[in-house]
Order: sequence, then C-alpha cells, then structure tokens
Amino acid sequence: MEALQSEASCPLCRGFFRDPVSIPCGHHFCRGCIQRRWELPQNRGFSCPKCQKITPERSLRPSRELEKILEIARRMSREGILKIREECENIGDLRGQEFDFSPSPTPQEQTEFHRRRVLSQFQGLRLVLEELSQKFLARLRRLEREIGEMQEETVTGLTQEISRLEIRVLELEEKCRQPARTFLQVTIGEHL
Repeated sequence: MEALQSEASCPLCRGFFRDPVSIPCGHHFCRGCIQRRWELPQNRGFSCPKCQKITPERSLRPSRELEKILEIARRMSREGILKIREECENIGDLRGQEFDFSPSPTPQEQTEFHRRRVLSQFQGLRLVLEELSQKFLARLRRLEREIGEMQEETVTGLTQEISRLEIRVLELEEKCRQPARTFLQVTIGEHL
C-alpha cells in the first residue's frame, strides 16, 4: 500500500496527484504544481523537476489512466483508513481487559480447576445450609418457649380451678354432714 501511495503521489507536493499530467520526459505531476514550478523566475526553460531534462516547449498531457489508478488508490486508502480506524476502535473496546496468553491447561489442571470450583460451590452451599439450620433452630427454641409458657398458664389455671372445686366439694361435704333440717333451711334460704 505504501508503494502505491508513493507512486500515486506528486513529487512536488507529495500528495495524491490532483489533475495529473505528464510532461515530454514521461514524469507525472499535478497540473497546478508543474505550472507553478515552471513559472518561477529561476527556472530556465521547461525542465523536469525530477530528471532535470529540459523540454523546448511547455507541453502538458492529461493522464487519464493515471487518474483512474489514482481513484482506485484513493478508494483503497479510504478503505484502509476505515479498517485501521475500526481496528483502533476494537483495540479501544478491548482496552482494560486482561488477556491470558499462557498455554492451554493440561487435563490434570482442568480437572483440578473443576474440583476446586465444585468444592467452593459445596462450601458455599454448606454455609447457606448452616445459616438456615441456625435460623430454624432459633425459631424452634422460640416455639418451645412459647408452648412452655402456654402450658404453665394452662396448668396454673387448672390448678386454681381444681383448688376452687376442692373447696366447693369440702363445703358440700360439710353441708351433707349437717342434720337435714339445717341443710334444708340453708338451701331454701339461699334460693329465696
């Protein structure tokens, strides 16, 4: 590509030929570049800036073939620049990423890597299960405590009810031991 750019460049302005012309010696220049050169006062005659051959007259022939080649070169140059720009963007996208250029791991290394990964995953699962088990045990202890408190309240309530009923039974037994006439008076008096 550099050789093509070099051949497609004007030796005077060093850019791609613009309106390329050839002079009698066969060298090519931009029309404007060679005309300006020949108009300089220090130039005697019409000499070729490349080979210094002097021509008797100012003769410029348009170079249509070179113009076509130049168009192809410009297109290739633009495409090359676009490709380079795309590559730079790709490199820019990859910037910051780390690349591992180490040789591929052996089967033993791959096996060891997978073994470590599986162990690490099991370790993570074990920790999760342990945490869940601690939560469930704490909840179970709380439920046991609540059930114990409810049982205590129930036992206390039943004990109080039993005590009250025992007192009532004792009262009734005492009344039953009284003579019938006293028992009936007390009972009738209570209901009046």
